[in-house]
Amino acid sequence: MPIEPFYVRAPIFLVVAALLSACATAPYQPADVDTIAFRDRAQTQSEGPVTVVAAVPDPDETRALFDLPLYDFSDGTRVETGRNFQLQAVAANRPVALIFGSYT
Repeated sequence: MPIEPFYVRAPIFLVVAALLSACATAPYQPADVDTIAFRDRAQTQSEGPVTVVAAVPDPDETRALFDLPLYDFSDGTRVETGRNFQLQAVAANRPVALIFGSYT
């Protein structure tokens, strides 16, 4: 099977790249953690060089942090559905993995 020249594959690559970049136009905007008081109840424990700080949000604080509006992007624009994704409800029925990180 012969390999196609770059000029044949380049337009396909550009279209795919443009479509993927369009998916990133509505970033998640979480609640500002500093405005939610759950950290005021944090417990600290140290053993040797290791220190662990843990704080658990109450149900109202959990809603503020993880109750997110759902949008429909099926036609390429952001349309509110009037429904919310509720992490607490999903986690009650099955395991949920939260991955925290950042990228630039």
